[in-house]
Amino acid sequence: MKVTYNWLKDYLKSDISPDKLADKLTMGGLEVTSLEKTTAGDWLMDLEVTTNRPDWLSVLGVAREAGAITAKPISLPPGSISKAVDIKDQRIEAVILDPRGCPRYTARLVTNLEPRPTPQWMKERLEAVGLRPINLIVDITNFVLLEYGQPLHAFDYDKLKGSKLFIRRARKTEKLLVIDQKLIELDPEMLVIADKDRPAALAGIIGGKNSEVDPGTKNVLLESAYFDPILIRKTSRKLGLVTESSYRFERRINLEAVAEASSRACHLLEKLAGAKIDRTIVDIGKKICEREKICLDPLKVNQTLGVELSAKRICDLLNRLDLKAVIANDKAIEVEIPSFRRDLTRPIDLIEEAGRIYGYQNIPVVTPKIKVSTLKQDLTKSVELKVRRLLVSAGLSEIINYSLISRNTLKKINMQNEKVVSVKNPLTREQEIMRPGLLGGMLTTVSRNKDRRIDDVRIFELSRVYLPEGVKKLPVEQLNLSIAFSGKKLPSWRVKRGPFDFYDLKGLLEVCLADLKITDYRIIDRQYPWLNPASSACLEIGSDYIGYLGEAAEDLLDNFDLNSPVYILECNFDKLVSHSVLKKKFKPVIKYPAVCYDVAVVVKEAIASGEVISLVRAAGGKLVNRVDLFDVYRGKQVPEGCKSLAYSVEYQAVDRTLTTKEVDQVHSKIRQDLEKKLGARIR
Repeated sequence: MKVTYNWLKDYLKSDISPDKLADKLTMGGLEVTSLEKTTAGDWLMDLEVTTNRPDWLSVLGVAREAGAITAKPISLPPGSISKAVDIKDQRIEAVILDPRGCPRYTARLVTNLEPRPTPQWMKERLEAVGLRPINLIVDITNFVLLEYGQPLHAFDYDKLKGSKLFIRRARKTEKLLVIDQKLIELDPEMLVIADKDRPAALAGIIGGKNSEVDPGTKNVLLESAYFDPILIRKTSRKLGLVTESSYRFERRINLEAVAEASSRACHLLEKLAGAKIDRTIVDIGKKICEREKICLDPLKVNQTLGVELSAKRICDLLNRLDLKAVIANDKAIEVEIPSFRRDLTRPIDLIEEAGRIYGYQNIPVVTPKIKVSTLKQDLTKSVELKVRRLLVSAGLSEIINYSLISRNTLKKINMQNEKVVSVKNPLTREQEIMRPGLLGGMLTTVSRNKDRRIDDVRIFELSRVYLPEGVKKLPVEQLNLSIAFSGKKLPSWRVKRGPFDFYDLKGLLEVCLADLKITDYRIIDRQYPWLNPASSACLEIGSDYIGYLGEAAEDLLDNFDLNSPVYILECNFDKLVSHSVLKKKFKPVIKYPAVCYDVAVVVKEAIASGEVISLVRAAGGKLVNRVDLFDVYRGKQVPEGCKSLAYSVEYQAVDRTLTTKEVDQVHSKIRQDLEKKLGARIR
């Protein structure tokens, strides 16, 4: 918001210098980001207006603020019409067909306009704040817009068809050529101002070419209205069209100033263009806002601000902002909120206002009292820290992606049919969905690294995902862990530099599980639409499904422009935490010797090694200390569709030295169970 010093001085009765005024406004919360001298000898202030203060989007609003901060009165500009007339031969009428989209609409007929130039003082002020003077009628509506923050629109009355205006939703086939020569295809979600045959303006945003005023315009229909902020914002965003009017309507203008701004514009048209103003004004819809009253405790004000102010002093500070504050009793101040301050809804808002006007610089600086308490250990945070340290020590880098993704990303990871949480009013199409998983972000990150010629990628992300939880319920926020490998692994004295494979990912997962003391887990084959069927598995702990791991499917790699395999894992970290054990336990070293037997079996391809190991442990009981897979073979000696697995089984007892007979009996039982329960053939 830009405003000149002399324009402010028209309403603010103060001799304060421009730099001191800028400093006081900034200290009061209305930041002046720059102060420059204009070629006309005036001073131009550039103000940073926060979204909750639309009343600052006008010169009068800034003047009111300056008056409150400097304790000086302000005067309103003249808005009276000296010679209003009855124009009986030209009558106008307005009908609101969408009361929700247009709570209030006013229209006034202005006739006999004389083709006069815009006065130099008005041109200079418009140009100083960045508006181009066009003609006297348009310049007056723009001047009042900046003065009051109330958008106005002037229709050329003689170009309208009929004397009746309709405020309605657009029809499907309607189009509107607007004043900047752009043809807009309208739809029923847009609000228009129409005459009897066609739309004449896109409500609250821009006028139509078919009713535009020009230097030859003699009669004008002056519109001043209040349009629904959400509706204007949606239309403005859909069309990519932001105007001075839409910017203010989106932020909610002052409903009670609609007619006042219209009268001010009529006053200027009468004075500067010699126009005749119709005595009758069409004013339909809601005219007055319901005034909210807030009770404020003076003691609470002083406790919050750390000052000693009397109730009378607090009332004085608030009344300088045009709030109506009166002392109700010893413990309460009753404050009536005016229509232009809809941001004030709670007592704490009024305390902030009192503090601003009192002056932050006058509030003593004291050290706040802090109660020191012992830190409670959070299990999830502890496990997060442990896993992060482990993954970083394994050479992985942590990444953080946006929580919002596009529908196109869902489609690219074959999850377009999954139930997801959609954002009602997304800022962009790229942030339309609250992510149901981390897969899309991980593949995007891998792809971006590849684009920058970083072929070897080892990354992980530990972030929340959002899952739908029924109608009218908030989504479930779940903490997920994802890991991705692509390219080649780091070489070492033991391992040659070669490409990552599924077992690198599985091995890292097992290291994590071991570090968290989780033993009751299974990694078993399972198919997913986003994973390669030949390299796809799921992780289960006890009866809980935890997540998936495997190689990304080929179509996913194509969708993300990847030409090398990506191995990815994603699991429910919350469930992982629930199964983790951070408390350390110690057991004595067994002093009796161990003995190892080997067993090799031929099983079907579908049987996972984990199933074999589980069965060996179950059959061997407490005497089986370790089971290690040391060979996998597929070849001529093995039937098609089968594989040979060889294990080393270590037997050991904690209380005695095992005899050969004992070990033979247990080992024989294991072999029998493998044959009977898994259909294995002992080699």
